[in-house]
Amino acid sequence: MELLRKYGVATTIRFPLIKAGSNNFAVAADFTHAAGDTKISKDGGAAVNTTNAPAAVAMGNAAMWQLTLTATEMQAASIMIAVSDAAAKAVEDQMIIIATYGNALAEHAFDLDTATQSVTVSGTKTTLDALNDLSAADVNAQVDVALDSAIPGVPTADSINERIKALDDAYTAARAGNLDNLDAAVSTRSTLASAQVNAEVVDALTVDTIAELAQAIPPATPTLTQAVMLLYMALRNKVDVTSTLKEIHNDAGTVIAKKTLSDDGTTYSEAEMVSGP
Repeated sequence: MELLRKYGVATTIRFPLIKAGSNNFAVAADFTHAAGDTKISKDGGAAVNTTNAPAAVAMGNAAMWQLTLTATEMQAASIMIAVSDAAAKAVEDQMIIIATYGNALAEHAFDLDTATQSVTVSGTKTTLDALNDLSAADVNAQVDVALDSAIPGVPTADSINERIKALDDAYTAARAGNLDNLDAAVSTRSTLASAQVNAEVVDALTVDTIAELAQAIPPATPTLTQAVMLLYMALRNKVDVTSTLKEIHNDAGTVIAKKTLSDDGTTYSEAEMVSGP
C-alpha cells in the first residue's frame, strides 16, 4: 500500500497484518514484535530499524496495526516500511510505501495542508511586452470574436456593453420613424400650410398691438418693437421743445425720455436721449 504524508512531520500510519498461513487479520496475541522486525528505508537507502514498534489496536474480532514515525524518519521523498517477523513467521510480510509532500525535497512539493496556494505558471505571457508577439491578424481575430458575441441580458454596469444595450433599447420603432424623416421636406414636418403661416404673419402685422415704452433710457441695442414704438411715440404723442430741452411723452402725457438741446449760432446739437422726466 502507498500512503501520503507531509515531509519532516511525525506521523502515525495504520495498516493490516495477516496472520501467517491464514486469511485472518493478526491480533495482538498473534505477533510479538522484536527488534529488527520493522525496517525503514528512505529514498532507497540502507534499511534500519524503526524508532518505534508497531502496536495492535483491537477492532472487534480483528485488529489494525499502527506505527509512529518520527519527524527525522519522515525526511525523505519516498519512504519504505517493511514488517517481517524474524523468527518463525507469525504474520505475513507487509510492505508500506509513503510518498511525502509539502517540501522541495518531498515527492510532491505542493503543500496539501495549505488551503490557499500561490502558484507560478511558467511559460505564460504575463507582461504587455509578451503580448507584442501577437500578430495584427491575431488581435483582429480576437476583436472580431468579442464584437460578434451576444451582449448578455444584464451586462456589467457602466461597461461598453451596457451603453450599447441602453442605446439599442431606446431605439424604438417610433424613434426610428422620426430618424427616417430627417431628410424629408420642411412641409412634412408641420401640419400648417403655407397659407396659414402667411395668415399668422399678416395677423401679427395688422391686428396685434404693442404697448407704449415705459419711462427709461432708450437702449442702444433695442428690439424691433422698442425701436418702432419710440419713433411712433415721437411722431404721434406730445413733444415739448424749448431752446435747451426736447421731451417725448406717452399717451397719458408723462415724459418717458428727453434730450438736451444747444445752439451757439453755428452748430445746433441734440444730446443723447436720457430717461424722463
